[in-house]
Amino acid sequence: MNEVKKIINEASCLQQRAADPHHSVWVSASAGTGKTRILTNRVLRLLLQNVPAHRILCITFTNAAAAEMNGRIQEKLAQWGGLDDEALSQDIYELIGDFPSDFILKKARRLFAEVLESPGGMRIQTIHSFCQQILGRFPVEANIPPNFSVMDESESRKLLEEARNEIIMRADLGHQGHKEYKELADAVDILLDDGSEGELTDLLNRTTNLRNEILTLISKNNRKKIKQYLSELLNISPHITLKNITDDY
Repeated sequence: MNEVKKIINEASCLQQRAADPHHSVWVSASAGTGKTRILTNRVLRLLLQNVPAHRILCITFTNAAAAEMNGRIQEKLAQWGGLDDEALSQDIYELIGDFPSDFILKKARRLFAEVLESPGGMRIQTIHSFCQQILGRFPVEANIPPNFSVMDESESRKLLEEARNEIIMRADLGHQGHKEYKELADAVDILLDDGSEGELTDLLNRTTNLRNEILTLISKNNRKKIKQYLSELLNISPHITLKNITDDY
């Protein structure tokens, strides 16, 4: 039992040190071992040290994690507002490793209202929304439209489905004798003969992920470079032709 208590005390000390905002800390641990608790405690210690809430930025990976952390902070601050001096002193002692002064106790009780009234509130957001915010402030430097919006997954799937249907429709026109779509029709036939429409969807997904590289090649208008790049991407000979492929079939 004493050995277990010793291990728990050592872990608590390490978490307390990691929560000290005076140090830059990397924490690597399994899920459910207290990483969010440490980050929450760092925020609470910053607030106790008179750092304005709007000057604190917390970045998480998911919206769920951001909501979880925000909920924990709000819950703790609300709890501090209702504790008596003894209970509040003990709670803060476990947080900072020292008993708080009367000034800190008064500060702790005011924090819930201060955070709520802070201009813009406390910023706890995902890395994706943080990057979007930065791009929105510097669109010219990022070479993107000023009023851009981020596409969600459902919109992306819808557009890919529309693109796939458009390709199949144009391929069908190629089968009907429209010369401008003849090569597309032949290419689609090869894809569908070897698999299904799922193969075409997969190709569209991969092409979309590489769109910047492909657009760069197209803008150079260099067919040789484009062919070389695509052959390396698909792991095929740059000398292969559509006739070679159709002959194999």
